[in-house]
Amino acid sequence: FSATPKEAAAVARAVNTVTNAVQFFKDNGKTTALEEFNNPKGRFNYVEMYIFAYDTNGTMIANCRNKSLVGMQLINLPDADGKLYVKAIVDMAKARGKGAIDYSYENPDTDGVETRRVYFQRVDGVIICCIIPQVPK
Repeated sequence: FSATPKEAAAVARAVNTVTNAVQFFKDNGKTTALEEFNNPKGRFNYVEMYIFAYDTNGTMIANCRNKSLVGMQLINLPDADGKLYVKAIVDMAKARGKGAIDYSYENPDTDGVETRRVYFQRVDGVIICCIIPQVPK
């Protein structure tokens, strides 16, 4: 993946956000971390990105922007192209501990399909994720 300086900066911000969330998790424990990750006014909800989390079975356990997803088993959720992207996140997190995947997202604001990239890291059975912000071309 060849990135422009702006794209590389966006990736670095997402990686840094996940790294900070992992450290917060380690410092404060699972319960406090998940409360913070679910808090819409919390320290991990930024204008251009936010932290969300799955357990290692693909159940959404934190999402400060869409509470209706919390508690939902999403392992078999396909993206706009049919890819089981949550399963891909879980499988890679289990195998490597961290990584990034691309998936196709149906954007309700534009009625179009766009590619999104999510960076994630596993810690104590929790997969902490962040969408890498898209950089305008």
